[in-house]
Amino acid sequence: MNMPFLEDGTIDIEGIRRCAESIIHARVAGMSILADAGATASPDATGKRGVAQMSLQQVDWRVPVSAGCSSANQRDRTARVVMASELGAQAMWCQAPHGLRGEALAAQMNAWASAGLPVPEDRGRTLRRPIHRRARCHWRRSAPQWRLGRR
Repeated sequence: MNMPFLEDGTIDIEGIRRCAESIIHARVAGMSILADAGATASPDATGKRGVAQMSLQQVDWRVPVSAGCSSANQRDRTARVVMASELGAQAMWCQAPHGLRGEALAAQMNAWASAGLPVPEDRGRTLRRPIHRRARCHWRRSAPQWRLGRR
């Protein structure tokens, strides 16, 4: 969901309600909040919490909601995952920190998982079966990309 702003640069709370309703009326299977670069980078922690809270209240469990929790700082990432869990998001997603691999990356992912939101143990385990059969991962140097196709 795009984050609406007013002309003075503040977050448009009524716009969040309208945007959430229009997305739900489009018969989506779910939605993501705090999901674009502006949403993860621009508002402060209080603003992010307000956007997430308003979005989740408006959706009111009619569709599942995932929350974007990316940040350049691990402490902020973990705090955003905890916030998403506390406010009732059903899932979270977070861009893996650049340059981390192996045990360091696993430690950060375990910190996210400790917030209580579902994190798959391995690729595809929590996906619905038809999607799981079609999903495969194609790696590029810059980032992994998921693409549907035959296994």
